[in-house]
Amino acid sequence: MGRIQLTVILIALLSVSTLASVNSEKTGNFQPGYIIAGGDTIKGFILEGDHFSNIKECTFKETPSGHERTYSPDDLEGYGIEGKSFFYAATIQMEHSTSRKVFLECVVKSKVSFFFYRDRFFLQSGDGVEELVEVSEEIQKNGKSFTTTRPLYKSVLQKQMDDCSTIHENLVNTSLSEKSLASLFKNYASCVGHEAVAFDTRNPKTDKTRYGFTLGLLVADLNLKSEGYPRYSFGETASGSASFSFTPAFFMELGISKKFDLCTGITWYYTKNELRSESSVTNLTHNFLLEVSRIEIPILAKYTLSNGALKWSLKGGVGFDGVIKNNHSLVVSTTTSGYLLGEYTTDLKENGLVMNAMGGVCAEFLIGSRSFLIEGLYNKSGSLVKTETHASLEGFKFSVGMFF
Repeated sequence: MGRIQLTVILIALLSVSTLASVNSEKTGNFQPGYIIAGGDTIKGFILEGDHFSNIKECTFKETPSGHERTYSPDDLEGYGIEGKSFFYAATIQMEHSTSRKVFLECVVKSKVSFFFYRDRFFLQSGDGVEELVEVSEEIQKNGKSFTTTRPLYKSVLQKQMDDCSTIHENLVNTSLSEKSLASLFKNYASCVGHEAVAFDTRNPKTDKTRYGFTLGLLVADLNLKSEGYPRYSFGETASGSASFSFTPAFFMELGISKKFDLCTGITWYYTKNELRSESSVTNLTHNFLLEVSRIEIPILAKYTLSNGALKWSLKGGVGFDGVIKNNHSLVVSTTTSGYLLGEYTTDLKENGLVMNAMGGVCAEFLIGSRSFLIEGLYNKSGSLVKTETHASLEGFKFSVGMFF
């Protein structure tokens, strides 16, 4: 199969999968729910997404086939998916002393409720919404500096929950984490006899596999290493070592935890290098051709660093590449005083299976309710040919893509 035909097939598959995924999302991710506006509760269907899309906007329709409407936190008092989630519109402090109205996601809903927004925690009661924080302070003592942490959130919780006789004892072992705070809020509701509803706030990506595609460009240098017979050692200067490879890919992410994902999929690489190397020392000229197509199955680990407006992650692992096309040759010419004395063609053999090492960073962000990503990965392949000369590619792959 030629390069053009394979490219057309891959693009067609990308287009069909994208259209199918969009249609599937619109029809399959709406769950029975409600919106709260002007004190009224309107039942219908809510588009279920991940935490980062849900805290930004609410997509709602009154009937399964009804017209979709998208609401911002300024439009609603809150919304929820029956039995799954609840979001409350509140104004919170942002960076640079600015404020913004957002949807807070509920963890425990009761007379005193527990919410979170990205990696921040909030208490909501009849007194309003208050953030739960701790601060670090530097103390000077006897000429030495010490850093201490003040758990300001404990005094806020003590004030709001002082009608529970065991609250002080419970606060001693309460840390500023979702799991620990959720346990405290549930214990408090039980202590004072209030009904409490706890929601499973795990990021949906830890409960199911996410799919997507990327379009990338591999900018790589051709590295050549010769062993054995000195004639195959490349000389002083070389031209044509750089290459640009178009690399479309389908991928899937399996959520292991809130921090870790396992990533795999299928990626196609096409690379062509025509390299010429001359040496004034050995009077050898090397003409090397490498044209290779690979289908790769990557196995990558992804670790989330931060969950802000941009979700930054580290990603690394290996890819197992099956070579589906490999056209290569190496001709070594010997010259003296400008005269050609002889040409030697090496007996190169292709490697049918190549391991590719990868590592780098990626960023995920929202446009509307859809998640997009940008990533940059260092790539270093194993030898694409073997025997006297080993040829590998080393460079960076830059990709943009989206989740279905």
